Amino acid sequence: MDWQKMLHGLFTDAQGDHDIIRWGAALGIFAAIGLCVYDELHGTHFPIQDFGIGYCALLAGVGAALKLKKDEAN
Repeated sequence: MDWQKMLHGLFTDAQGDHDIIRWGAALGIFAAIGLCVYDELHGTHFPIQDFGIGYCALLAGVGAALKLKKDEAN
């Protein structure tokens, strides 16, 4: 299996350009996992549902802004 090709396919769009939403989603997933592990080790509680809802709203806003910018350019 070619890992480089697989990762390229995960983080790029159909034209082969890097997709900020896909990168942002991956960053959010890794941040949530890291924060959960950190809090588990320190005996605290990380509100993952609150984090997920807020982060998804942020990504949706960025995606909508990028779509509007793309439509405006055409």
